[in-house]
Amino acid sequence: MLPVVAIIGRPNVGKSTLFNALIKERKAIVSNVAGTTRDRVYQRMEGKNLDYMLVDTGGLDFDSTGVIEENVKLQAQVGIQEADLLVFILDAKDEVTMLDEQVVEYLRRNVDSEKIIFIANKCDRQIKPGELSDFLTFGFGEPLQVSAVQRQGLEALKDKIEKRLKDFGFSRKEKEEDNEKIKVALVGKPNVGKSSLINAYLNEDKLIVSPIAGTTVDATDTNVKYEGREFTFIDTAGVRRRGKVEAGIEKYSIIRVFDAIDRADVVCMLIDGELGVTKQDQHIIEIITKAKTGLILVVNKWDTQEKGEEARAHFFRYLRSKFAFIPWAPAIFVSAKTKRNIVKIFPLIEDIYKERQKRIKTGQFNDFIENTTMKHLPSGTKNVRPKILYGAQVDTNPPHFRININQNKYFHFSYFRYFENRLREKFGFAGTGIKIDWVEREKKHKKR
Repeated sequence: MLPVVAIIGRPNVGKSTLFNALIKERKAIVSNVAGTTRDRVYQRMEGKNLDYMLVDTGGLDFDSTGVIEENVKLQAQVGIQEADLLVFILDAKDEVTMLDEQVVEYLRRNVDSEKIIFIANKCDRQIKPGELSDFLTFGFGEPLQVSAVQRQGLEALKDKIEKRLKDFGFSRKEKEEDNEKIKVALVGKPNVGKSSLINAYLNEDKLIVSPIAGTTVDATDTNVKYEGREFTFIDTAGVRRRGKVEAGIEKYSIIRVFDAIDRADVVCMLIDGELGVTKQDQHIIEIITKAKTGLILVVNKWDTQEKGEEARAHFFRYLRSKFAFIPWAPAIFVSAKTKRNIVKIFPLIEDIYKERQKRIKTGQFNDFIENTTMKHLPSGTKNVRPKILYGAQVDTNPPHFRININQNKYFHFSYFRYFENRLREKFGFAGTGIKIDWVEREKKHKKR
């Protein structure tokens, strides 16, 4: 399970700016208006030694009596109770406010100090400890100085996060070997039939099933054996649109969905055959593709649709138009209610799992690079041409390649997409995401 690291603090101290700087993309909304961040924003972080889930939270705010409002209690729940580590941020350019002191007092009462990394933001220059004397009275030690806008101190912060998580016992766990159970996550929006599909397997005579106690309130593991092969199905709570999520623990089910996807070898994305593809479906698919897992599009409730191959072919074309960016993901039409086609999922899962174990020899891969670039040279500028130097596959499950190039900025993003498409044409990898690291060649400094 991925450890959760939450960025917390009062409104308008730079939490979202720091979040965006750490993940190196503009994902959280940044505004000078206090309270802009109301929903959680999540991003998986791949660290040097371990991975973790980074969470941007709304600002901790108190009413005049110092009591956290109900809305903010939910923010605190994910930021404090659900997180394994807190990054507590204060504004170094502002004087300590009453709200800062209230947040500090709340943390003192509810959180072990070892769980807190204390940082001072907006340190565009190195500030002498004496100038931060007010911060030292909080009891969290000397704050780490960072500037989210200037991207200063971020590497030191990430190193500190990893070290603290390692001290807590977290580590990067390798994927299980082939003889272990294949892990399959069932995800989708509410009422799409995830639990119904699990129940259908529970009552299927061909399957040997043993339930496992759920590890969280919204995720349950079920062991299933089919034709001598063992599978672990991970059922998850439905992912609603942000505006439709009700108050309460369901607000945080998305963290567990992230974790289920991270644990899985293959994800079965359930789509309602009656309603078709929704924007929420597309959002969930985006999460899955970033995780580089295996993927099967499972169209459920197909028993209510018009029968016949023509109807199925029409819906299949509709799926491909909605998910044009994942032509490699297979689709299957099932009915959890009537158990139609439900056992056909297992051969697909096994095929995808085998594809995830595939390894390409380095010589063969570099021959492919040479042939691919000769057929279509990457376009560059007048003075500089992008070059792919060499590459190798460095891992499996998922297939992971590292390719050395001269400079990333010379390549148009479409060429990376072209390269992956040719890679799939040559070697397959059907049904699984592929991870490709484009590594810039280190510059050699000329001696004077």
